[in-house]
Amino acid sequence: MIASKVSDNAFKLWGNFGLEIGMDKLHAFYGSYWPRAPLRGEIVFEHYDQELVGWSALRRDILDPVIWMMVGIFPEYQNQGYNKEIIKWTVKTGFQMFPDCSWLMVAVSKANKEHLETRFAYQAKYKTKWIVAGEIFAPPPGYVIFGISREKYSQPSEHEDRYPEVEKIK
Repeated sequence: MIASKVSDNAFKLWGNFGLEIGMDKLHAFYGSYWPRAPLRGEIVFEHYDQELVGWSALRRDILDPVIWMMVGIFPEYQNQGYNKEIIKWTVKTGFQMFPDCSWLMVAVSKANKEHLETRFAYQAKYKTKWIVAGEIFAPPPGYVIFGISREKYSQPSEHEDRYPEVEKIK
């Protein structure tokens, strides 16, 4: 079971994340201006399984009733199921925190090819509740936007516990 808490220092957290994954990847996946301070209204969470395994962030869109989510898993904990657990927790928390929002979105950098290939293959195979909501072409390299509606999130699913990461190693 993962324990989660609001981060006391998101800038430091994201700086350490950049050092772990490599600043080149941090800039490619999140933007050349990373690490950055949280945006106004952005809430950053740290996730622990005895040690810090990852982080997530939520913020409400300034125009539309939409929640934006970001997630990062530290390299030594990748492909162990933490991504799935953290995303499930963050989506649930997002819809609870922002009851007037009807959608939750995540933007995946086109530079993060492995994650995109895995996500597209998983969605094609399991027909998940997530949809491709759009594409952003600037700033380069651009982003693919995935979304899940509150309505779809609330419905039971045959594959609700699956996500495009391998199951946590016991």
